[in-house]
Amino acid sequence: MKRAAIVHYWLLNRRGGEKVLEALCRLLPEADIFTLFCEPATLTPELRRHKITTSFLNPARRWYRELLPLMPMAL
Repeated sequence: MKRAAIVHYWLLNRRGGEKVLEALCRLLPEADIFTLFCEPATLTPELRRHKITTSFLNPARRWYRELLPLMPMAL
C-alpha cells in the first residue's frame, strides 16, 4: 500500500498556494497534510477532510513571521 503526504508551509489565509493545495487534496484524497501553522477558521471543507498535523510552533501562529528562525527546526 502506498501512502502520500502533502507538506505546506502554513495554512493561515486563502491565497494562490492554498488553492493549489486544494487541487492536490482532490488528487490525493487519502493524503495527510503536514504544516507549520494552521488557522482552522481559514480551512475550506476540502482541506478539513484531511488529517492535518502542525508543528510545535502552531500555538504561536499569530507571530509566525517573527518565528522564521525557528521554522527549519520545526520542519
